Amino acid sequence: MSKLANSMPLVSVHGLVDNSVAGKLETHMQEPLVMKPASKRKRLGFQTLSLMTDLELALMRLEQLEQSAAAVFQDRPPTEEQEVGRLVAALHALVEQHDEAGRTIQDYVTEVGLVSLFPKAAAKLGIEDLPDVTGQDGPSTLRDHFARMSTMHQLVSIALQLKDSLRLSSHKYVAHQMALFYQCLGQAGPHFDKFRSRVELEFDAIKRASSEIPLEGPPQLTSELSNTVAELADDVVTEVLFRREILRHVSRTLAGFVQAVST
Repeated sequence: MSKLANSMPLVSVHGLVDNSVAGKLETHMQEPLVMKPASKRKRLGFQTLSLMTDLELALMRLEQLEQSAAAVFQDRPPTEEQEVGRLVAALHALVEQHDEAGRTIQDYVTEVGLVSLFPKAAAKLGIEDLPDVTGQDGPSTLRDHFARMSTMHQLVSIALQLKDSLRLSSHKYVAHQMALFYQCLGQAGPHFDKFRSRVELEFDAIKRASSEIPLEGPPQLTSELSNTVAELADDVVTEVLFRREILRHVSRTLAGFVQAVST
């Protein structure tokens, strides 16, 4: 055998390579090819939005603590008060340092349309001219935004559960799920009335098929009814997730703010 095959290597690489990470390849599929820096105006807008959200939630939490623990606390919980004070100071400093127009925090949040979305935070900042948010067609608050998004999430969840139920061997509970689906469509607003009418057309047949016990096996919908329910569920999911005007309608105030700071 050749001496070259038996000789010691010139350099030992033992310990220089971490075998535990060897072969792993980092991927960045969700990241853009070119990072486009946001404008100062846009960065200021979204940083203000983040702080205003934190302040609104902190004030809501503080209000609930005061109501539920009135017999225990004579004063406001100090930690919550400190957090509110910190957020107010951060908002003042942010706008003072980065707003090129030199506006106060009160003028800034009013002009970009955040007052109606965060009424408690706006009042804490000393803004006196607060809009009326009690009307049905009035501006939406942060609480309204979360409630509407929760309804949209529930609608999609029930639609997907319906499709899963159609794959089971028994369709015994499909009529019950369709009743919940119908109720949720009503809560989602008038835009979804067209889907409610489709449920009404087929509900009696679905209820009959899911309640009748066949001679053999569990109750099942006919293939035609199953296809109808699956198509209805698909259409609702598509409407919620891929129609921009739906989410814009759900969060008109928030959408208006994003448009204002992005243009």
